[in-house]
Amino acid sequence: MVAETVQSRPHESGVRKAIKNLRWWILGWALLAGIVNYMDRSAIAIAAPEMIKQLALTKTDIGLLGTVFSWVYAFSQ
Repeated sequence: MVAETVQSRPHESGVRKAIKNLRWWILGWALLAGIVNYMDRSAIAIAAPEMIKQLALTKTDIGLLGTVFSWVYAFSQ
């Protein structure tokens, strides 16, 4: 019975290592998603003056566009 316990431990260590690496992958993907979100919001803010001119939008319309973007992003999380 002792031999079974000793033999099963290396397998458990591999599983724990895989789970540990999974945590880092999840953290990396979450960080990447946050960076992409920040860049999207920055791009909308930079493009806003040109969008106002070309699409005949008001500042209120741009504000609502940003709000809708944020709500959809939060809901999809």
